[in-house]
Amino acid sequence: MLILSIQVLLKIYIMKIKAYIKGFMIIFGIALVANILISLFWNYFIKDKGLIIDWETCFRMAILFAIIIPLTQLNNKSTG
Repeated sequence: MLILSIQVLLKIYIMKIKAYIKGFMIIFGIALVANILISLFWNYFIKDKGLIIDWETCFRMAILFAIIIPLTQLNNKSTG
């Protein structure tokens, strides 16, 4: 009985990890593209530097969003 309950719990956590990884990848892609466009337009129209992309900031923001947003979504699903 104990082994069965442990197996069920492991399946649930593996499903949550898979959902988190899927959410991470989707949000990372969307956030990266959005940050690239914002950086490109910001440097072109506001700073008059030309069509330059700040890759460091784009990746940093995309990673940040990709970690936080799926975690909050999983937390909201589990609490209610």
